[in-house]
Amino acid sequence: MDNNKPLSFWDKLIDWVKSLFFNKELELAILGIQNAGKTTLVNVMANNQFDEDTIPTIGFNFRKLKKGKVEFKLWDLGM
Repeated sequence: MDNNKPLSFWDKLIDWVKSLFFNKELELAILGIQNAGKTTLVNVMANNQFDEDTIPTIGFNFRKLKKGKVEFKLWDLGM
């Protein structure tokens, strides 16, 4: 396949439609009852490792991380 070939109308249209539905940034609020595992979930997503000794969240924690082409903004809300 020739990478220098200009995009056709249909290719441009498909790229535009994909951009409407597939965000590269995701903002997510995680909330729930105490000891449900919200902070543990965020830590596993960020560090790819599980830690049994997690300190309970007071207020909120904010984490920004990137997985593949998607940037996550995670709000961990302690209740």
